[in-house]
Parts: sequence; structure tokens; C-alpha cells
Amino acid sequence: MLAILRRIGKRGSHGVCLKARDLPRICDAVNALTAAGIPVVTLATDIPNSSRTAYVGLDNANAGRTAAYLMAKFLGGQAGTVLTTKSQHAFFGEEERDSGFREVMKRDCPDVELIDASGGAGVPWHMINHVAEMVSDVKDLKGVYSMGGGNEAILQILADQGHRPQVFIAHDLDKENKRLLEQGVLTFVLYHELRADIRNAFLAFAQYHRLMQLDETPHVSDIQIVTPFNPPHFS
Repeated sequence: MLAILRRIGKRGSHGVCLKARDLPRICDAVNALTAAGIPVVTLATDIPNSSRTAYVGLDNANAGRTAAYLMAKFLGGQAGTVLTTKSQHAFFGEEERDSGFREVMKRDCPDVELIDASGGAGVPWHMINHVAEMVSDVKDLKGVYSMGGGNEAILQILADQGHRPQVFIAHDLDKENKRLLEQGVLTFVLYHELRADIRNAFLAFAQYHRLMQLDETPHVSDIQIVTPFNPPHFS
């Protein structure tokens, strides 16, 4: 990624839409692009300490709080354990989801223990090892909040160890999650419209290049709570 961003900086661009981890070298690369007059819009996960032009995507902290609200209402005051998973450390968006989730769970479910199995990059065989290690000694797994991916793998290892969580909350509607939702093994999916994010990214580029003037560039997507009965219709 760093090599690609350097090449873009040398040849020039009207804009870069970037989903990347919040790491110092990537932040420096973003700063170099903007210093060269190339606007950078971060997508889905932010690099907040960079000089990026705009962020488009979910309010990830509120997405995490929404997941915790649903989890708390579903568990209804029960004690037990809830598993959280992120695809990668240093994805700022997932870190924000995690912080928001923990904030509300601590307030609304003080008797629930949160355990974290993160870093599998959403890749099934990596995810299996992380989850298997974390849940091997758990006796009372009530719920799962998956902030990244690899949900089929997570469900498989839980089933292999005899865990059947009451509630499983995931993000995004890829083919795997749509199928798992239809099967009833995902309880809720937190979804946002990627096409709206891309549209907002282009609006940010257009405003940067003074092709249009907006009072305020929209950037935050609405959070939709999807069940098997209200899947969004894609054109």
C-alpha cells in the first residue's frame, strides 16, 4: 500500500479514496499526498491524525453503542460472557466500534464479561485459531459481536465447542452474512449503504476541486439494523 501511495504521489491524481489501518507510516503517506495537492478521503475507517480531506462511512462509535444496546436488550440482565472480534488491530473504525460497545455494555450489562478474539483479518483459518483459543474455557457464552468478518468460521468453532450464543451481531451484508442471516444464525446485521459512502467521497473530491459548493459535505452514513425480515433491496 505504501508503494502504491508513493507512485500516486509521483504521477498525480484528482483524489485518493483509501481504506487503511491507522498506522504512522500510512498517516505519513497520506500527509505527503495532501501536501502535494492530492485530496485523500478515508472510507469506512478513518486515519484521524492525518491531514486527510474527509472521512466517509459509519459513525463507528455509535455503531458499537447500537450493537451493545441490542445485546443488552436481548440478554435482559443475564450474566455470562460475550465474545467480541475485530478483523485487524489498528483499523480505527473497528477500534471505535469496540470502544462504543464496551462503553454501553459496562453501563447496561455490568455482570457480562467481555472477551476479545481479534486479529484474524477476517480470514477463516486465522479466525478459527483466535476464537478457539479464547472460548476454550468459557462455560456460559451468551453473545457475539463481530466487528470484522469471518462469521461462518466463528460460528463453526463455537458449535464445535458446544457454544450456541443467544445473540450474534455482525456488520455488513456480504454474501456470507446474507446467507447466515437468512438461516437465522445471525440475529442482527448492522448495515450501511456503501453506494452512499462512495457518492459522499466524490462530493468531497468535487468540493475540494471547486467543481461544486456545499454548505457541508455529508460524510456519516445511517446505521440500519437488518433482520431476516427486512433485508435492503439492491438494484
